[in-house]
Amino acid sequence: MRVGIDIDDTICSTFDYVLPYFCLFYKLDYKSIKKQNVDYYYFNSRYSNYYDVAKVIYQKITPNIPVNKGVIKYLKKIKKLGHEIVFITARGNKGYDRPYQISYDYLVQNKVPFDALIVDAQDKGKVCLEEHVDIFFDDDINNYNSVSSRGIEVYLYTINSNKKYKDIRRANNFRQIYKIVRRKSRAR
Repeated sequence: MRVGIDIDDTICSTFDYVLPYFCLFYKLDYKSIKKQNVDYYYFNSRYSNYYDVAKVIYQKITPNIPVNKGVIKYLKKIKKLGHEIVFITARGNKGYDRPYQISYDYLVQNKVPFDALIVDAQDKGKVCLEEHVDIFFDDDINNYNSVSSRGIEVYLYTINSNKKYKDIRRANNFRQIYKIVRRKSRAR
């Protein structure tokens, strides 16, 4: 089985780490913005120079963001079950000079097990079809809907900004992801 997983705000808490830098640059009150549970779209929709600013911040910050607790342990267990892990990320040239290399280096340096890496995935549903992904995990409701519309089993990885979405399949941590994958593989 091919297990597709997003990177930012799924295996690592990217937005939590970059938010203070966006607030500083745009002269916003961090505590106020944090309470609003905003996401990337908040800045992208309000500031025409978002990608210019993001590129500087992402290049500097993302390589040093720690992997979330349990990610490596449970991805190793998924691999041990015989499954392939495909990271599918929207990281592209708008936010990174070398999105593939930065993402690849991040995964390798953090010893995150994986079989494939796809960057600049703007339509994750289409990418999941092309990559023959059987199950997908992502924090973004737009990606959830895109993948779901293609008939692929998908789970929304819970973060603060997506808790408002109800009546959808969710995974709250990588232990749950492992259990979902194990259950699905046993049902095959």
